[in-house]
Amino acid sequence: MSSTFRYAQCKPSKDVYKELQVGTNGTALGLSASLAHVAVPWGVGSNGSVALLPTDPAKFVRNTSPKLIRAHGPAVTDLAWSPHDPLKLATCSGDGCVKLWSVPADGLSEDLKQAEATVAGFKGGLHAMSFHRSAAGVLAVGGKNTASVVDLAQQKSVLDFAISGWSKDVIDVDWSFDGSMLAAAGKNQVMHLFDPRAAASDVLASGAVPVPGGNGRVRPSHVMFLGADNHLLVCGQDQFRKPLLTLLDPRKMDTPVLRESLNMSSGVMLPVYDADTHMLFLTMRGSSLLTAFDLTNRSTLRQTTQCAVKTGVLGLTLTHKAALDTDHSEVQRLFKLSDSTIQPISVMVPRKMAGFHEELYPLTPSFESSLTADAWLGGSNAEPKLVDILHFVRHPPIASSSSTSAAAAAAATTSSADDDDTKTKKPESTNSTESEQQKQQQQQQQQAGQEEEEKKTEQSTNEYERLVSANKAKSAVRSRIDSALAKSAFQHTMPTQPMSRTSHYFDVKPGNNLPLGRTLSCNDKFFAMPWKAIGGSGVLVHPLAKPGRIGAKAPLVRGHKSQVSCLELSKLHDTLLVSGGPSGHVRVTQVPEAGLTADLHDAVLDVVTSGKVTSVRWHPYAAQTFVSSSVGFSGASVRLWDVNTGQSPVHLANLHEEPVEDIAFNYDAGALMATSARDRLVRIIDPRVAAADCVVNSFQPVESVRDTTVMFTSRGQLLTLGFGPMSKRSVSLWDMKDLSKPLNTVQLDRDNSTMMSHFDDDTGLLYVGSSGAGAIRLFQVTKANRVEFIRMWSGSELLSGMAFLSKRACNVRNVEIAKFLKLTQDTVIPVTVTVPRKRKEFFQDDLFPPTLSVDKPVFASVDDFVQAGSKHVDLPRVSLQPDGMTPLSEAPAEELTTAQKKYVNRIKEAEKPKPKNFMGHTRDEEVVDHFRAAVATMPVSNIWDARQESGDDISDSEWD
Repeated sequence: MSSTFRYAQCKPSKDVYKELQVGTNGTALGLSASLAHVAVPWGVGSNGSVALLPTDPAKFVRNTSPKLIRAHGPAVTDLAWSPHDPLKLATCSGDGCVKLWSVPADGLSEDLKQAEATVAGFKGGLHAMSFHRSAAGVLAVGGKNTASVVDLAQQKSVLDFAISGWSKDVIDVDWSFDGSMLAAAGKNQVMHLFDPRAAASDVLASGAVPVPGGNGRVRPSHVMFLGADNHLLVCGQDQFRKPLLTLLDPRKMDTPVLRESLNMSSGVMLPVYDADTHMLFLTMRGSSLLTAFDLTNRSTLRQTTQCAVKTGVLGLTLTHKAALDTDHSEVQRLFKLSDSTIQPISVMVPRKMAGFHEELYPLTPSFESSLTADAWLGGSNAEPKLVDILHFVRHPPIASSSSTSAAAAAAATTSSADDDDTKTKKPESTNSTESEQQKQQQQQQQQAGQEEEEKKTEQSTNEYERLVSANKAKSAVRSRIDSALAKSAFQHTMPTQPMSRTSHYFDVKPGNNLPLGRTLSCNDKFFAMPWKAIGGSGVLVHPLAKPGRIGAKAPLVRGHKSQVSCLELSKLHDTLLVSGGPSGHVRVTQVPEAGLTADLHDAVLDVVTSGKVTSVRWHPYAAQTFVSSSVGFSGASVRLWDVNTGQSPVHLANLHEEPVEDIAFNYDAGALMATSARDRLVRIIDPRVAAADCVVNSFQPVESVRDTTVMFTSRGQLLTLGFGPMSKRSVSLWDMKDLSKPLNTVQLDRDNSTMMSHFDDDTGLLYVGSSGAGAIRLFQVTKANRVEFIRMWSGSELLSGMAFLSKRACNVRNVEIAKFLKLTQDTVIPVTVTVPRKRKEFFQDDLFPPTLSVDKPVFASVDDFVQAGSKHVDLPRVSLQPDGMTPLSEAPAEELTTAQKKYVNRIKEAEKPKPKNFMGHTRDEEVVDHFRAAVATMPVSNIWDARQESGDDISDSEWD
C-alpha cells in the first residue's frame, strides 16, 4: 500500500524559542502542544511549574521570568492537553495529584495558581496520564503499582486498579481509539491490556500479557494505539538495550504483527504518532537525529525521511492539525525540546502548486466529545467525531478576542456545533405520509446526483484524453525536444533495505575479492561467497530463508587447496555450486536442500583444466551445463562441461592470446557466447560449430584496458562495461550487426575501483556498483538504442559484492522490479527495488512483461544444445501477473486530478472563439492587414501637402 506522505520532508524552523529554563523527567515526552499553546515544565530540579509558549514563533517574546502555572510542589512528571477543549491542560506530579487548568487564549498575564479540578490521594506519585479520546473529562493515570481512571468533572477517581502483579511503577498509559481498552506499561517489563470497567479479577485473568520477544527482558517505555484498527505499538529496549518496536494485534497478542530492532543509540525513546497520516516520528533522548516512519502497511516499518538538528532532543510533541499552514502543504508540525530551546519542525509534502491540497488532509478528530463520562462508565463506546480540517476554519475553536476566557471559548465551540446540527436538521412533518414522500424524493435526488457526477467524471476523462491526444500532433522540432527531456518510468525507483539486523545476514567473514566484483553469487534459495578460512579454501553457502548471525564457525564447502578464483550458483538447479581455483581444478558441489550442517568436502564433479581457472558460468538454458575458462602454458582455453558425464564435448583452444575475463550467453537459447580477454578484444563465438570457424566476429571496445564485462540484450545488442585509457570508466551499447562503432557510450567517472554490474532485460535497466563505494548507478537501455543515466543511489555501507535474485522472488503487488543482495564488510543485506505507483491494486503490466522461466531448462544436456545447431528455439516465458489482479492497461479510467481538470479548462478556454471587436476582426493579424490595406489605398496628397493660393487672407492692419 503506497502512502500519500512517503515523500514528506522535515524542515526545522529558523524561528527558535531561546533562553528557556526547561526540565524533563522520567520517560515522558517532556512537553505538550495544543492549538494555541505549547506547555513545558519550567525550571530545574523539584520545581512543579509549567510555562505556556505560543504555537506561533512570531508571537514569542523572550522572558527569563515568564508568568507560570504554579501546578505542583515536586517536578511535573507528565502533562497533556484535553482533546475536547484546546484551553484545558492536565498535569500530574510526584505529589500524587492530577490537576486540570483552564488557561486564557492569549496566554498568562499573571501566575495561575487555582486549578479548575484537582484529584489527589495517589500514593507514591504519578508518572503518566492520557485523556480518553471520546468521553469528556475522563483521564487515565499511572503511578506506584496502580492504574486509575479519573472523572475530572466529579474531581475523583472512579476506577482504581492496585494490581499486585505490578511490582514497579506504571510508566505509560494509552486508550484505544474507541475507548474500550486501556494499555499500561510498567517498569517490571510487563504490559497490561484491559477494559477498566471490568472487574479486577477479569483484568488479571485476561489482560496481563508479557511483551513478546524478551522472556521478561524487554523494557517497555511507551505504549500507543495506532488508530481505528486498535493495533498497539510498544516502544522499548531489548535485552541488549537496543531500541525495539513491537506492534501487537489485541486479538492475537502472542504473535507480533511487526517487530523491528532499530539501528539507533540506546537510551529513552521519544515516539509520537499521527493517526491521520499513519506517520511515526521517533528519536532517542539526547540524539540529534529525528526519523519518520510510515505505518500505513502495519506489517512493514518504512522509513520516509530523517532530520538532523543541531542540539540533542530532550522532548518531542505534535501540535493540533488546526494550527497547520495548509497553503504550503504542511501536514504536521513538531516541537523539539532541548536544554534551553524549543524548535518547531514542519513536516511538508512537496507539491508543484501552492494552495490547499485536499488529499493531504484526511479527516481528523474534532473538539466535540462523542460520549459523556457517565455514558462511558455505563458501558458505551464510541469513536471520536471526525471532521475535515476546513471545519476549524469555518468554526474556529478559539475566539480571536484577547478578552475571551476559556469558558467563553468552550461556549463558542458548543454553539457552533449546535448551529451545525440546526442547519442539518430538517423540520419534521406532522403527516407521516408527507415525511415518507420527502425521504423518497431525497433518495431519488441523491441517486440522480450520483449518476450525474459519474457521467461528468466519464465525460471529463474522455475530454482529457482527447485533448492530450490532440496535443500529441506536434512539430518535428518539438517532438525531438520532448523526447530529449522525457523522463523514464523508472526515474523514481527506490531501493529499500530492512533496518532491523534480524533481516540481515551479519557477522560474515568474506575472503578474497573475485574478478569483476563477482564475490557474491545467489539464486532463489542460497547465496555463496568466498570465506576467510585457515588452511585451504572455504566457500559459504547459506540459505536465504535463515537470516541472522552466521559467525566464524559456519559450515563451509571445501575442496580447493587455495582460495577460489571464481564461483557461481546455478539458477536452474538451486543446490549446485561450481567453483574454480588457481590450481586448475573446477569442482561442482551439491548442497543439501536444507543447507549445510557441517563442512562439505565431497564434490559431484572435480575436473582439471589446462591452468588457472579465470571464469566459470552456468549455461542459463542447458541442464547440468557450465562453461569454464582457464589459462596455462599452452594458452587460454574455453570448455563446456556436462556435469552428469564429466566430459567436455566443446573445447575451444587457441582462440584467446590472453586470459579470458568474462563470458556471457545471448538470449537465443545461448546459441552465441561473448568473451572478453586481456588482449583487449571481445569475441562473439558460436560454440556449436568447429573450433576453427566458431568466432563469428570480434572487436575492440572502448572499455578494453581492463576488467571488461560483456552482457547481451534480447534486441540483438551487446553491452560492454569497463576501463578505458587513464582509468576512465564507461559503458557502451553495440549493435551485433555492426560492431565497427558503438551506438552510444556513457562516461561514468575516473576511478580505479572494480565495477560490478547486472542487466535486467525485462526492464532494460543496468545496475552498476563499485567495490569499496556505497553508490549504485542506474542506467536504462532505451528503445532509441541509447544508454541513459537514470539516477544514483547512495548508501552508507561500502560494497564488496552484489548478486540479483530472479523475478519470481519479487513481490509484484508492491511493484518490486528487482531484488538483490549486497555484500558489505561483514554483512549481507537484502535490498528491494520498487517503483512508486498510484494504482497499486492493478497489475503494472507496463513494468512486468513476461519473463524468462528458470524452472525448466530448454536443453537436457550439452549434447542436446550442440545438436540443436542453428535451429531457433523459443525461450519459455511466464507471466508475473498474480491471480485476481487486473492489468493496468485494462483498468477503468482514473478520475481526473485537480491539475488535469485545470488543464482541460485552460485548453477549452483557448479553443473558444474570441469576441469580435467593433471592426469585425477576431485576430491580431486581421487588424494589421486592415491597416496595411488602408495605407495602400490612401491618396498621395494630404492636408500637409496643401499650398497657399493667395496672400490676401490676412490684411496688413492685423499686424499692427
